[in-house]
Amino acid sequence: MRQPGNRYPGISTSTTRSGHCPTKSVTAGLSPDQRTVNVLHSATRAIAERGNALLENTFRALRHLSLCPQRIGAITAAALVLLHTEHNRTT
Repeated sequence: MRQPGNRYPGISTSTTRSGHCPTKSVTAGLSPDQRTVNVLHSATRAIAERGNALLENTFRALRHLSLCPQRIGAITAAALVLLHTEHNRTT
């Protein structure tokens, strides 16, 4: 099999069962500032994703809502208040 080698900058190879699979390096061509922005963005997004998962797992009825966006927002806000009260996270 042919390996990409140096012809493709930022591409490395990993061995799989079927041979070599080219994959793009995570930090290929990014400046340090862009890497920092990406880390901060992913950290912020992870917090929001965990919050959504906690809400959906605690209040399973939220998974099957089909209302207008204003009503869903009000119901989700009420569920969040209940969740914060339950975990003593009121501010």
